[in-house]
Amino acid sequence: MTRPTLQKASLDARGGRHVTRRGRRVHRMDDRKSEEEDTASIPPFDDVALVNEQKCEVAVTELWRRRRVVLAWLRHFGCRFCKQQAVAMERIRKNLEENDVGVIVVAIGTPEQIPKFRAETGFAGDIWVDKDPDRPLSYRLMQLKRGTVEEIIYPEGARAAAEVATKDGFVDGGYASATLNAITQTNDYTGDILQVGGVFVLGPGNVCDFAYRSKHAGDHPANSKEVVEIATGKVFDESWRVVDDFVYRSSLWWSKVMSMSLSVGLTKGGAEAARPLASNTSYFRRTQERKTAQDRMLAWVFFAIAAILFALSGRYWWVQ
Repeated sequence: MTRPTLQKASLDARGGRHVTRRGRRVHRMDDRKSEEEDTASIPPFDDVALVNEQKCEVAVTELWRRRRVVLAWLRHFGCRFCKQQAVAMERIRKNLEENDVGVIVVAIGTPEQIPKFRAETGFAGDIWVDKDPDRPLSYRLMQLKRGTVEEIIYPEGARAAAEVATKDGFVDGGYASATLNAITQTNDYTGDILQVGGVFVLGPGNVCDFAYRSKHAGDHPANSKEVVEIATGKVFDESWRVVDDFVYRSSLWWSKVMSMSLSVGLTKGGAEAARPLASNTSYFRRTQERKTAQDRMLAWVFFAIAAILFALSGRYWWVQ
């Protein structure tokens, strides 16, 4: 398959965004495929393309290759949770873009439906859709869940989330399909309604600092401010003013392992206050000193054993 390329300069304004998803197990609710079959049918990242409202195509990897982005994979356009999450992404978009972090959403639908969805939700960031709404490969590449009706639509968490979304004014529908939906056997919705999404912080390059994969419909990250902090590397107060630098948990772990000093305090993600630790140079100096002391100790032990053996051998010869 030829690697898709961007045909219009639509990425220059906001940079790239990303997408990916696990193997899809069902075309219809009663037509399950094995995990091996699904995995074998997933093409390479660079062979999976997304499409925007201008019908521009871009390879998935180009979306985060040169820029840091927050990317949300939504469900289908007609889902109330999809609309709810797009509105939530718009609320944090300004803070992210002010810190040179792009914001993008990927949904299941058609390019023709994007302008209507943009107008309905007010989301001003980039919107992309999978080329095949009935078989969204980007979701499979990102290992995003696809399940049964009972797993996706009817669990307790989905029902509770539906009540909240409805109370906030979000309703299902509005994006009918031109063809019969393979799952619902109606024209009410476009694409795979049993597919859920996730939220990722990616780039630039082969970097992922945050990954949240939804378990059911309406399962979104509970703390959007934490996503912003992870993406920007800054800690914000309730008024969205920067109050500190964000310290990633992996950095905290390595700083303790390597005994390196931290110039910033821990955020709420940490378990304890930062302590002044020894510098990296001091760590290696102490390590070298310990190694030298151990070598000396081993040398003395070897010398003592050799002396004892020599004395015993001399005494035996004298007796003879």
